[in-house]
Amino acid sequence: MPNLATPRRAVYFAALLLSILFISCQNHSPYEEEKEGEYDGPEEAIRQEIEMTRDLATGRVPWEKLLAAKLATEDAKETARQQRLSALNWEERGPNA
Repeated sequence: MPNLATPRRAVYFAALLLSILFISCQNHSPYEEEKEGEYDGPEEAIRQEIEMTRDLATGRVPWEKLLAAKLATEDAKETARQQRLSALNWEERGPNA
């Protein structure tokens, strides 16, 4: 009876090599992938920021409200940071104190 394990292994090995070769040789250019997420530049970023923050009723950016909101956010962050720091201070109690 002939040994069929060796030819089967060769066929499986060849199929594996061909599939790896096929997958690795697909036409993927890093330039094309970079082009999809291409950065438009600072002018376009500023234009988008203004478009997203403008008031739809007046058509202008309410800079006063934007500044007040930014300052309120910074104050909230500082308050949260102070609360986190104060949570680290404690007084030990118990039989070993």
